[in-house]
Amino acid sequence: MTADAERTALYRFSDAAGKLLYVGITKSFGQCWLNHSRKKPWWPQVQSHTAEWFDSRPEAEAAEKQAVIAEGPKYNVVHKPRPRRVPVPRVIPPPQAQADVDADYWTVADVAAHWRIATQTVRTYRSRKRGELPEPDHRYGRTPLWRPATIIGFERPGQGARTDLPDKPKPQEPSDG
Repeated sequence: MTADAERTALYRFSDAAGKLLYVGITKSFGQCWLNHSRKKPWWPQVQSHTAEWFDSRPEAEAAEKQAVIAEGPKYNVVHKPRPRRVPVPRVIPPPQAQADVDADYWTVADVAAHWRIATQTVRTYRSRKRGELPEPDHRYGRTPLWRPATIIGFERPGQGARTDLPDKPKPQEPSDG
């Protein structure tokens, strides 16, 4: 007799109210239930069980799958239909406000809007003092302010630029004179 041809039981565990807790298959109730009692946190809830015998393991497996899908036991994981995922709508952020080029001064938020970066990034540039942001043209209390022309004319270092190194003096061009 092959392993597939061995009689296999489909068992159901229920709680005191008759709610189905678990559906499984086994050839040996004793070993199976001993494993459940040691490993499954839901085992103390089991108050009753039923068993249905099949002539082969494949028949029992098919019946187990059908029972899990149709009866929805609380603690089965395999074969249990998963709830459909509700697609989360993609949130498209509103367009960033454009900085007013006619304003007398720009705040950190205006600089961020002009450069299309986060306000916190501009604050980080300012705190690092590595030349990633020009010095403010004016202050209103502790708030730094820049003239729009200062920011528009500022050449930002590119990605990967070493802003932590001091500037090297530029070589002088020879004069024609």
